[in-house]
Amino acid sequence: MQDMPDYNYISAKAFLAAVTIMDDSKLITLEQVKTQPHGSAFLGVTNCQVPGQLLSMNGFETQIIIDSGSDITLISLDTLSKLSPRPKPKTGEEIELGQISGKLKITNYVDIPIYFDTKKGPILLLVEAYIVPNMAPPFIIGNDFAEQYKLSILRSEKGTRLIFGDTGRSMNMHSSIYSTEELHAYIAKHVIEDPPALPPRPSKEETNKPSKYLHLIDDVNIKPRTGKVVKIKAHWPEGRKEAFAELISDLPKGIQVLESIISQETPDIIIFNTGNEAITVKSGTKLGKLLNPDRSLDKPTDERVTMALSLKALVKGLGKPTEPVPEGHPDELEGGPKTSQTESDPIPSEELLEALDINPDLDPEQQKKIEEVILKRKKAFGLDGRLGHHASKFEIRLKEGAEPVSMRPYHASPRNREVIDTQIDKWLKLGVIEPSKSPWGFPVVIVFRNGKPRFCVDYRQLNTRIKHDEYPLPRQSDILNTLTGSNWLSTFDALSGFNQMEIKEEDRERTAFRSHRGLYQFIRVPFGIQSGPTCFQRIMNETLAAWLWIFVLVYIDDIVVFSKLFQEHLDHIDIVLKAIEDTGLTLAPDKCHIGYQSLRLLGQKVSRLGISTIRERVDAINAMKPPTTVKELQSILGMWQYYRGFMPYYTWIVSPLFKLL
Repeated sequence: MQDMPDYNYISAKAFLAAVTIMDDSKLITLEQVKTQPHGSAFLGVTNCQVPGQLLSMNGFETQIIIDSGSDITLISLDTLSKLSPRPKPKTGEEIELGQISGKLKITNYVDIPIYFDTKKGPILLLVEAYIVPNMAPPFIIGNDFAEQYKLSILRSEKGTRLIFGDTGRSMNMHSSIYSTEELHAYIAKHVIEDPPALPPRPSKEETNKPSKYLHLIDDVNIKPRTGKVVKIKAHWPEGRKEAFAELISDLPKGIQVLESIISQETPDIIIFNTGNEAITVKSGTKLGKLLNPDRSLDKPTDERVTMALSLKALVKGLGKPTEPVPEGHPDELEGGPKTSQTESDPIPSEELLEALDINPDLDPEQQKKIEEVILKRKKAFGLDGRLGHHASKFEIRLKEGAEPVSMRPYHASPRNREVIDTQIDKWLKLGVIEPSKSPWGFPVVIVFRNGKPRFCVDYRQLNTRIKHDEYPLPRQSDILNTLTGSNWLSTFDALSGFNQMEIKEEDRERTAFRSHRGLYQFIRVPFGIQSGPTCFQRIMNETLAAWLWIFVLVYIDDIVVFSKLFQEHLDHIDIVLKAIEDTGLTLAPDKCHIGYQSLRLLGQKVSRLGISTIRERVDAINAMKPPTTVKELQSILGMWQYYRGFMPYYTWIVSPLFKLL
């Protein structure tokens, strides 16, 4: 018998003598600080970063990522280019960043001092940072210098701290905007020219012979985190038209296949790329097994059939839109001019004080004085259904060569028809609209906002044909900054704003709209006309010109009165309401807020202490899911833009996102 090679085996007795037996009586089970659903503990995990100054204690400030898993200290070329004076690059070893797909090679590094400001005093680290082009994070301290300086991270329920060796000094860390996965994916995007190819196709002999396996027919490229329907080839058992596609264990890395019943007439399956890089799957790749469903799947019971039918009905119901809306319908965003009409119920004269929002924290004497001013200027409010009327005439000036546009009406559900009927009847009664024989015609659409329906006319085609009024609107930031330091604030809203301006008679036919009720045109200016906001801004500025930026501000149809002292505030309110009365305009009582020390205005909170964010809106932003499409990214960037003044390093944070647009 041939001698067996010596593998240095040891006996069981020797092994037991060489190890220490664990004493389970001293076992301690650690409790998780934060639990997550099974299989998702990695979700939400991000790297930690601290602020640091490069070059000097008062030098270039940036965020330093510590626990990225990088073996080497790195600086982005973009960050290096911003330093002054700029350190001179040196030639070092040719380093291949092995953790990044595509094997990026770098050779240049810089000597750079980093200063950290701790509560007990500054800390200086001298490091060598290799330069990486197109790297998203500005600076990463790798394991090389983290070990040399004995940097460690201490995690507790109170937070995460960076410990600087044996100095006794530390500082708080916070989550970076990049997860480890995002860091690698972002860098790899600039390194990899072609997506990684998956296993080579089998030989013709292998794919042509009868097989129970499913083979991909054509090469297919799949984008990251997406799926595709692909054609497959398989040997179908004689007499069977359907079969069950089952997963196999040796699928290519990053690829998942949806198990399903497939048909011989349409042999399609869905495959997914679960990774962060595009993948090319070669033709002939094995994707699954073809099985007989009668043998492989459980027999359906009555209970399962009932459940399946219920689920089918639910999916069908959820997939069917309750209100078909033609593509391109205008969506409404907060923070800008109103584009749609929302109506309040008429308020009787005797209920004026109850309808107003007067600060309930005022003392009885202050409350009484405000009520006296309000009742004195009662005509400034739209009571008993009365709509104000300004003497000016609104012009709709067409561009040269503009021809009438007539569009078919949009579909409206029975519920939306009721909304349209109610609004048209109300406007006819108030003299806002009239029947029309115009060659123009634009469709009506109902938009729901905060659960309330808004009557809109889609005037986009009209707006492209009219000359715009370029009268400037005030900058919202200027308004908010002017209000800072005011002790007393009140806001007033013009009732159905633009409807208080009359359109020149010869221009009215251009506003015609059609619905199931027929064709009507506006006598008063409707919402949605391009020059409506600027024209109304001009009227309001002329009305309150003597006091603008002194104790009153106007943003289209919103009026803000601000004062230092309470008695001054009473006088200022009286002056503003008298000017509104004299002009013939009316205010919406239920949208007026009077006598407050802080108010929500233009999406932010204003008080004598300055401008701050609104907690609910910040929470709503934090709760938003990460965008997955360009449209979603545009939407979320627009929302963030509104609060950019409250975000340190905002431009740096979002610059990679803008590159994706």
